[in-house]
Amino acid sequence: MTCAPATLAAIAAYWRKDHDHLTIANAICHEGTPWHKERQWAEENGFDTREFRLTADAVRALIDRGVPFTLTTQAATSAHLQTCTGYDERIGIIYLRDPTERHFGEMILEDLIQQHPIDGPRCMVLIPQEEAHRLGAIDLPDAAAYDAHHDLLVALDGHDRWKVEAGRSTLRAVAPAHPLVHKGEERMAAWLQDWPRHLAAIDAQLAWTRGKPKRLRKKRGLSNPRNAHKPFYDREVKSPLWLIVLIIIVLVRGCLLVIEK
Repeated sequence: MTCAPATLAAIAAYWRKDHDHLTIANAICHEGTPWHKERQWAEENGFDTREFRLTADAVRALIDRGVPFTLTTQAATSAHLQTCTGYDERIGIIYLRDPTERHFGEMILEDLIQQHPIDGPRCMVLIPQEEAHRLGAIDLPDAAAYDAHHDLLVALDGHDRWKVEAGRSTLRAVAPAHPLVHKGEERMAAWLQDWPRHLAAIDAQLAWTRGKPKRLRKKRGLSNPRNAHKPFYDREVKSPLWLIVLIIIVLVRGCLLVIEK
């Protein structure tokens, strides 16, 4: 849960700005850290921010200017934030500072990009305003789409229906063919508790992801008729038969042990 505040604190320390990661966690974390909360914290604490999609050119442009950035990776049931600190163009890897590890890590850049067809992977620069000149005229990929998506998330968090509708319209206008449009539709549908619309947004994402586990898991929950009018977090999840049998065996054995004693 605290990978995001630890990463933000680490990048702040790189720029010689002292921020305690537990203080950051108290400010922005609740069962994880939403993307917009990371960016809001950075901007409220004197940093310029830019969100963008990871590409080899973006990595090279930023790292060569001495600018590390956050990298969001996602799996079927989890997400993680760490710092990109370098690259090796010869073998196609990037170097990472994972807040949960003692040592630096590395990832194959091409594989990482292929694993995140919707989310980018999503990256974010946070740089002190007095150092923002380092960014110069760098054109970071899909920055406008991520800006519009950020504004939509902020509106949803503020429960302002008019701003939500405006944010959705702006996202569709700025990046009509971008997968973040469908991700934004999913978030808005969940906020409205419009589950058919939610399912349609996930179907649209599946067309981009070619059956990635995270979206398939969401669709399975939404497609269960018993879940149709329940919030997403309260959906029924069927336990596999082997698990039910195992639980029964454990309970029976436990009862037998009690009787023997």
